Amino acid sequence: MPNTVYNLLLGSSLLTKILTDFLFGFYLLNYVLNHATNHIQTRWQTFKKTMEKPVFDLLVEISKNKYFDYEDKSRTTNRDKEIERSEKYRQLRYLLDQGFISSTKDIYIITEYGYIVSQFESWSEYINHQKELLDRKVKKENLDLKISDFQVRTKYLPYIISLLSVVLSIIALSYQFKKENKTEEQISNPTLLTSEKQVKNSINNGIWISTKDSLSSVEINGNNWTFKYVNEKTDLDDHYEYLITKSVLDKHNEIIDGSLILTNKSDTLKYGIDYISEKNMTLIYLPRGNFHHYERKE
Repeated sequence: MPNTVYNLLLGSSLLTKILTDFLFGFYLLNYVLNHATNHIQTRWQTFKKTMEKPVFDLLVEISKNKYFDYEDKSRTTNRDKEIERSEKYRQLRYLLDQGFISSTKDIYIITEYGYIVSQFESWSEYINHQKELLDRKVKKENLDLKISDFQVRTKYLPYIISLLSVVLSIIALSYQFKKENKTEEQISNPTLLTSEKQVKNSINNGIWISTKDSLSSVEINGNNWTFKYVNEKTDLDDHYEYLITKSVLDKHNEIIDGSLILTNKSDTLKYGIDYISEKNMTLIYLPRGNFHHYERKE
């Protein structure tokens, strides 16, 4: 039994040591890889900055001269010359792959795209410009997606608005119809008006003489309205019942706006009210718009 416990403890200790060594090795490997990656990225950025300017300068040179002749007329073969030619060829291949230039044998010609790029101050400025264009494109696409999503989620909204418009129109027409029916009912049966309304919407009894034609007058008696003319017999068609609607009164209880409707068995006359007081009355005959001025006879 003691040997068994000892063996278990020994095995557990070995397993713990193995796991510890494995974790330490994994951490060390991860550290080395991260350090190497950062070092490589730093070297690459340095290399990129170093190489970007010669490539861009070559593009500007081709842009100014319209072409570049790669053929070496000197025929020298020393090592420095070979390195220079190799580097120049690499730069030309890069510009060619990017579509900045085109080639015919050893003659390289600037393209329209390459000419546009060469107008920037540096390669970095061109890259930043491209990033801005890409950002704008992405923002526009995101905005278009949001608009499309809104349209999908609210695709029934135009129909709902149209339906509400129809309902509101029906309600407005119904209200207008009821209002007109009420007015017609008041015209046909003036007794439906309340006594207070009758007092406010009434014209003082008496003879009202036209200020334009002194031979023409109106006799008011209660809600009866009679047109009269001197030396002429009054006919049945000259007798009307009047009703004032939509009246607006000022602080002196004088009517300053509204409608006056005259009715008998064969005719209906409509007037707009400009002003009605105890002694003066100005009406507008509709639809002609003629003004009629009256003064009450004392």
